Amino acid sequence: MKISIAQEALRAKDKDAEIAARNGIAPSTICEWKETFLNGELKTQKEKELLAKKAELEAQNKALKETWGSKESEGSDF
Repeated sequence: MKISIAQEALRAKDKDAEIAARNGIAPSTICEWKETFLNGELKTQKEKELLAKKAELEAQNKALKETWGSKESEGSDF
């Protein structure tokens, strides 16, 4: 919802106050959403899920590298 309203406010000829009134939010909220959208900080649920998965995979990768490194230093054969 935030993203679609921010996009509407950025491309619309209507004033932020009119868009805010139609959506039942404060005009200042529209300004905040536009700014965060333009800064790339406003994420969809799917983007949030993908970022969380990325962080999870990076942590797993780091743990595997640490495990591999300790096995190599022990002289273990894989």
